[in-house]
Amino acid sequence: MTTGLSLYVPNWGFATAAAITPVSGPVGRVTAITATTFTVTVQSITGRAGTTLRLQTRAFGSGDTWTTRASDATPAVNDSLIATIGAGAGMLEWRIVEEEGIAIHDGTHGLITGSEDKVATIKSAIKAIMGSLTGITSAAVHTRVRSNAGGNDASFSSLFVDASAKINTWMIELETVRSVWSATNKAWERVDSYVIRGWYGHDDDQDTAGSLQLLVQRITEALNSDIHLQGTATAHGTVQQRIVGFNSLFGRVCNHTELTIDVRWTHKP
Repeated sequence: MTTGLSLYVPNWGFATAAAITPVSGPVGRVTAITATTFTVTVQSITGRAGTTLRLQTRAFGSGDTWTTRASDATPAVNDSLIATIGAGAGMLEWRIVEEEGIAIHDGTHGLITGSEDKVATIKSAIKAIMGSLTGITSAAVHTRVRSNAGGNDASFSSLFVDASAKINTWMIELETVRSVWSATNKAWERVDSYVIRGWYGHDDDQDTAGSLQLLVQRITEALNSDIHLQGTATAHGTVQQRIVGFNSLFGRVCNHTELTIDVRWTHKP
C-alpha cells in the first residue's frame, strides 16, 4: 500500500514519510528536522522478539549500500531514532528496518533533502564535479556571475586564473525554470535549465580553442556520468554546447563557450 505524508521544515526543505509501508515491517514518520539531523518516530513494529530497529540512509537514486544512522535494540512504539547528516548532504533516501538475526523486515521508506535552497545545492554539486577534473581549478569555478570587484590584476587572478597561470574560469547560472504538477498530490516536478559559461585565455600558437574543447569534453562526460548530480537531482538531461567562439573577460580576449544542462527534481511542500 502506498500513502503520502509531507513535512516542510526550513533549512532541510522537505521530508516524505510513509511513502512505502510494507505490512511485514515497521512504520515510522519524520517528526523533527534540524540543519544537520532528522528524527523518525516509530508508529508500529512487527512485535517479533529479539529484533533491532535501524534507521538507514543512502544517496537518492544511487543504489548504494544502506548506511545505519541510528539503532534501537529494544524497539517500541513512539521511540525516536535520530540520524545525524552533514549540512548540504543533498537528497537522501531513508528507511527503517527491523533485523531479526539475518532476516531484515523492510519498513517505511522516504526522501529527505539537505537544503532549502535547492538551486544553490545543485550549483554546488555541478561545481564540485567540475572542480575535480584535470585542467580545471575549483577556485575558478563559480556558482554565480562574478566581476573583477578589486579592479586590479591580483583580484582578477584570484577569481579567473587557474593553477597554471592561464585564464580558465567558469560561471554557473540558473537560466530558466519550468514546473508541472506530478501525480503526487501537492507536489510538482521542476526542470531547471542551467548555463555554464567558460572563458579560456586565447593564444593562437597554443591552440587554446582545442584546449577549451578538451575541457568541454571532460565536463560533459563527468556530468553525464552522474545522473543524480551527487544526489541533488531526480535526473538531468545531457550536457549541450550551444556557443563556442571568442569573448572578452574584463578586457582580456578569450576563447569562450556556453554549456547547458536541464536538471529535474521534485518539490513537495
